[in-house]
Amino acid sequence: MNIKEATAAFIAAHKPTRIDVDFIEFGYGSVERYLEQEGSLTGDACGERYIEISEFDTVSGTTELIEWHDHESFQICYFDKPKFELKTPEDFAAHITIVFDPDFDWAINEAFDLLKDPNAHDVTLTAYHDGEKYEHINLDEYTEWYK
Repeated sequence: MNIKEATAAFIAAHKPTRIDVDFIEFGYGSVERYLEQEGSLTGDACGERYIEISEFDTVSGTTELIEWHDHESFQICYFDKPKFELKTPEDFAAHITIVFDPDFDWAINEAFDLLKDPNAHDVTLTAYHDGEKYEHINLDEYTEWYK
C-alpha cells in the first residue's frame, strides 16, 4: 500500500466521531503528512511503516493497523567482515547490517562514513520506491559531492 491508499484507509477505519480531519490538517498540513510523521517503522522491510488505531476509534471495534511503504527509502547494507571470510549463508546472515531511511542525504552521508570505517565492508546503497528495489546507487558518482 502506498501513502495515499494508507491515508484513505486510515480515515475510513475511524468512526466519524473519533477523527477530526480538519484538526489533523491544521496541525500537520495533511493527513498524509500526519502518517509520515507519526507512523512507525516496522523494521521488517524497505521503508515499511504502520500506525495503530485503537479499538475505541475504529468502525470495526477492533484495533487496526494501517501499513504502507514510504514512497522513497534507501537501504544501506554492509558486512562487518570481508566477503572472502564469509563462507556459508549463516556467515553472511550473522555479519550483515541493513539500515533503511527515507532521507537520501542522511543515507548517502552514512554510506560514506561507513566507507571510512575499517570494520565495514562491501558498503552498498540502494533506492526503493513504494517498497520495491528501484536502483543501486553508485557511490563513486558522489565522491566529489561528499568531500
